[in-house]
Amino acid sequence: PLLRLAGRLPQSFGTWTVGVMGGVVVAGLILPIVVVMIISFSSATYLTFPPPAISLRWYEKFFSASNWMAAFWNSLAIASMSACIAVTLGASAAMGIVRSRIRGKAAIMLLLVSPVIVPPVVLGLSLYTLFLRFDLVGSMWGLAAAHAIGGLPIVVVIVAASLQAVDPRLEQAAAVHGASP
Repeated sequence: PLLRLAGRLPQSFGTWTVGVMGGVVVAGLILPIVVVMIISFSSATYLTFPPPAISLRWYEKFFSASNWMAAFWNSLAIASMSACIAVTLGASAAMGIVRSRIRGKAAIMLLLVSPVIVPPVVLGLSLYTLFLRFDLVGSMWGLAAAHAIGGLPIVVVIVAASLQAVDPRLEQAAAVHGASP
């Protein structure tokens, strides 16, 4: 801002810089994923880039190994359960926070977003001691609940921001015309 005030930098310099930096960040996030995807089709027995030849060898080994497939299906089940829990609870909580007239909305929002603020070790130990009492340690429901707690703040923030952009009169008009809540 100081150099711009002095007239040394053009006005568009800040916009251009933000665009370039954003592109660098996106490339830095996507490039490792692209490299891993390319390496996954390698025929070599060790990690090399670029791959010496294209092969489906590793995919065949993965899909033919029963222990890997069991782990895959467990992961898929836990991810689906935790996503359903987080979306259901998070969307309901966000709707309640945005549309209700209760006191302490900021405190409730802080409580719902606190899993992002609390250090993971503290959250993990707290969940472990809680799950010990309810015999959920090592169960699929326990893992799904723990992952849902991590996803809940994301859902609450996104849904609350989206709901604040919607005019409440639209919901009232829909209700007048027979839409259910």
